[in-house]
Amino acid sequence: MGHNDSIFRKFLYMLGACLLTMAVFGLTACGSSSDASSDGDMDLEQSDGDADATPNYPLDTVLRLNQIQVKGTHNSYHVFDNDPIWAFGGEQVALDMQAEKQGVRQFELDVHYKAGRGFLVYHSVYGDPGTNCEKLEECLALLKNWSDSHPGHHALFIFIEPKDDLTPLTMTEQSDALDALILSVWPKERLIRPDDLRGDHASLRAAIEAEGWPTLGESRDKALFFLFDSDVYRDAYLDGRPNAEGRVMFPRSDKALDSPIGTFVNFDDPVEDADRIRQFAEAGFLIRTRTDVASQEAIDNNVTRIAAALASAAQMISTDFPAVTDEFSYHFDIPEGMPSRCNPLLAPTGCTPADVENLSGE
Repeated sequence: MGHNDSIFRKFLYMLGACLLTMAVFGLTACGSSSDASSDGDMDLEQSDGDADATPNYPLDTVLRLNQIQVKGTHNSYHVFDNDPIWAFGGEQVALDMQAEKQGVRQFELDVHYKAGRGFLVYHSVYGDPGTNCEKLEECLALLKNWSDSHPGHHALFIFIEPKDDLTPLTMTEQSDALDALILSVWPKERLIRPDDLRGDHASLRAAIEAEGWPTLGESRDKALFFLFDSDVYRDAYLDGRPNAEGRVMFPRSDKALDSPIGTFVNFDDPVEDADRIRQFAEAGFLIRTRTDVASQEAIDNNVTRIAAALASAAQMISTDFPAVTDEFSYHFDIPEGMPSRCNPLLAPTGCTPADVENLSGE
């Protein structure tokens, strides 16, 4: 009891001294000062800054999702099981490390369904089964965890490409389960879904024409999923839901400007398809293109497609070589990206890469 009494007396003494100091010097709180340069104020300002790690983005109410240009990886999970077969592309580090170290913001996952095992991620059982994340939920969790720990990042673009090694086409029967799995990792409040974009409009295309894409401010810390197929898997996904009603993923549209589901389209070759890329970009589509195919550009150290992709209005530029490797110096980066940049044809005047994303605070 004597020890507790001593502590209580010290507390009363300190409280009395504090109140006296406030009365004499007119301070509003103990340890504060009217001098803005005092140690107390500086500590408080630093504490506030640490508590709010989200960067300030002045153009967040103006700049839209289709007005940026980002780095993506083709077959983002891909590793070689044995000796490299470069026709299958390059090797990738873990998805979260691509986001953290390589500035990747667009990812592509080939998804297969196996009874009793669920959704598995790999390219093909025929000579190319290697993967750095075996199950889809594991792959998505890597990206979700990275997102959680990096507030202020611009939206992630995640492609899901359904695949079957053999017939029958079992993935055509898994649309609902696939959506449910995505939502089990990425809850709807952290997504932009077709319903969110369409709103009260008759179709996705009508929504784009009337409203455009969400702003970066409306989409930070979120993800958009895309069903990377325009054939039987897409048809099954949209069966009874022609406008992707209730779906999680945006369907890949046919290469037609008036497609009612026309939000996202793929043009692999930025050289041959330069005019069409520009045409679709000006119509409000999100576009994905590629800097290299089957490693040929890396083997030849040919940057022609890189230059064409960067000069285009394509928002997502996909590569098999997001970093220098032991085998090739060829690789792709967004010039001056932090890690992404303003779209060279669509972004408003005055946009800088730091307006798109700047987690480093530089």
